[in-house]
Amino acid sequence: MKFLPVVLITLLTAAPALAETCTFTTECFEGEACSDANYTVTIDGAQLITDAETISVGIGGSDELSVYAGATQNAFHLLTRTKAGDARYATHIFDGPLMVNYIGRCEE
Repeated sequence: MKFLPVVLITLLTAAPALAETCTFTTECFEGEACSDANYTVTIDGAQLITDAETISVGIGGSDELSVYAGATQNAFHLLTRTKAGDARYATHIFDGPLMVNYIGRCEE
């Protein structure tokens, strides 16, 4: 019985993280005024799944902030999410170049 708590803790910490859905309600395109948006990004392990494509990302950060960064053939992607769920998503599109930033929240 002494080992049961250790086994449970090991199983719980080894479980994969649940996917999170980030909903972005504000979009800022280049130097234009920001506008309303309805854009979603799902964080699933080391992937960002957007409305347009799936991006393999590196993950970093701290206890208070998670950072996901990756590049595709067309753009560089950066998503930051606070522990409280506030999120920012930036895309730097190579063709142009163009920049689009999103403001929203992430939830499991």
